[in-house]
Amino acid sequence: MANVKTYLSKILSAVYGKDVRGAIHDSIAAINTQVETTTAAESARIAAEKTRISQENARKSAEITRAAQEETRKHNETTRTAQESTRQTTFTKLRTDIDTKLKQLDQAIAGAGAVLIDPTLTKQGQAADAKAVSDQLSKVNHRLTSVIPEFQAFTLTAPSDKVVVSDMSKIKKYGKICVLSFSVTVKENTSTDGLQPLCVSPIAEDESSIGFATAIAYGDGAANYPAFIIDSVVGALIPGPVAYPLNLLGSITFISKA
Repeated sequence: MANVKTYLSKILSAVYGKDVRGAIHDSIAAINTQVETTTAAESARIAAEKTRISQENARKSAEITRAAQEETRKHNETTRTAQESTRQTTFTKLRTDIDTKLKQLDQAIAGAGAVLIDPTLTKQGQAADAKAVSDQLSKVNHRLTSVIPEFQAFTLTAPSDKVVVSDMSKIKKYGKICVLSFSVTVKENTSTDGLQPLCVSPIAEDESSIGFATAIAYGDGAANYPAFIIDSVVGALIPGPVAYPLNLLGSITFISKA
């Protein structure tokens, strides 16, 4: 507290009312200042204590959490140790059982008078294996031949000097199935009925052939450009060599002018 003796002495020694009032005012002001200072310090102390209590509670909570986590870790470690012990016991028992069975098998073989087999393949064995493989390959070849007949290829020729047929143009025949593979250059369309002869078929009509007739249209007006499309059903431009299955319907295949 503030020392107010000085102010009390002034009050006692004051003669005039003005001096008395001034001494009283100064004394009360000093006391008020001291009270405010003390109150502020107490408020700060109380706030600091609250902060300390809050931090202590947080520390206790963290300690409880750490203790719980430690208990969980110990439990997990105990479980892992038990599982490892069980695994080791199971493995040891399995190994013992296998060793026992192997010994029993050895005893059975020894009791039956068994002999060891030489794993080396002799020349006779090699020859026998080679013959067996050869026989099987012959059977496979025979079956393939019966399913896939012998391949035949026939060269196509131009019907006139207005059409140039490439050397790669052929009719390929696989039994009853025929495939036309060709590339031509049309120098001039000489047809009067809208059908330009494309090539001469080297084989006659064969009703046993399997496939479908294909209409092929010439689709470019410029010379020396073999552009073809498959009728109007497909309508896709196919330049250069193309191949289509077809029935052999006569000796000449035509190309119609688009």
